Amino acid sequence: MRIILVQFTGLIFCLLFIKCNWHPVNEYQFLLRQEKLITIEDFHTNGQQLVNNYINDLDSLSQSDIRAVIDETSNACVRIEIKSSKYPARSPEVITQSIYGTGVLFNSGSFILTSQHLFDHVQAFDDMNIQDVFGNQLETKVIEKESVINDSQTEYDDWVIIKNLSEHQNYPSIYPGKANVGNMVYIFGYPEGMGLDPNDRVERSTSYSEVKSLKPVVTIGKIINTDPLIIKPVIGSSITGGMSGGPVVNEEGILIGIITASRYISFEDKTILTYSVTGVMEFDSFF
Repeated sequence: MRIILVQFTGLIFCLLFIKCNWHPVNEYQFLLRQEKLITIEDFHTNGQQLVNNYINDLDSLSQSDIRAVIDETSNACVRIEIKSSKYPARSPEVITQSIYGTGVLFNSGSFILTSQHLFDHVQAFDDMNIQDVFGNQLETKVIEKESVINDSQTEYDDWVIIKNLSEHQNYPSIYPGKANVGNMVYIFGYPEGMGLDPNDRVERSTSYSEVKSLKPVVTIGKIINTDPLIIKPVIGSSITGGMSGGPVVNEEGILIGIITASRYISFEDKTILTYSVTGVMEFDSFF
């Protein structure tokens, strides 16, 4: 009888421990963008609230660790706006447009890593505006890809390195690392150049508007493959235009890559949304 009582008491303790400290990811919601049903500002604001709900349900130590990782990585993010001109056939008018992206500062702010495809369809390169998380506009220069690729890379890989010529701020140190299947990761980005204000509301801040200090939007995902590197988003809002090039870090704050594309794939007998990631281990000499 005493043995049975001890076992039963132990079972209750285990159940209480699980109830209080562990929260399955599938209890939380992931939002897909539904065109015309909601503004992009409200869409990402709602997604950020889901991320906050997940973090708030963790134990206090885990909350502290994850928020430290998010704050540290956010301070290394930059907003990118490329102004370009198009010359449509049979039209005398020149069309000017803005292409938005995200990047991550590394090597104490000396360089910026972002996605190559932001530049692929720029017919005429008029201007590039890059702002850090504090609202400072950075003077930059794109590094020729041929000067940095190694034997395992090609000039068509979706990455580009930009030199930061501005006086460096107190940017955090970001270090590269390997990805492991099953790891939870945090994805950062500025949808259409927008970011989070101190109240976690999404606001616009582009080169055409008043420059503001805004944090990037965060989405939580899980690594489901490492070669190629693929992430399944699980909590928050889906990535939208302007978040390409955003950093992807694990729960320890290690940079494993940058976002390059989204696509639907067949996985475990289901069709799911995934994100392709350019890994950073091949750039470790720059860090």
